[in-house]
Amino acid sequence: MANIANLTVITIDQSVFASLVERLERFISWSITITEGILYLTIGQEMLETTITKL
Repeated sequence: MANIANLTVITIDQSVFASLVERLERFISWSITITEGILYLTIGQEMLETTITKL
């Protein structure tokens, strides 16, 4: 892989994707925050949380 200074590749827990898929609707409004290696995804009144890992 080429060394690109402004590119970061991360992984997140696959169970978060499964939870996300269960909540997909025609109209989607999300709020995403990343703080100290934790990704917070708010969908309506519910929040999903997962750690992110840099590859």
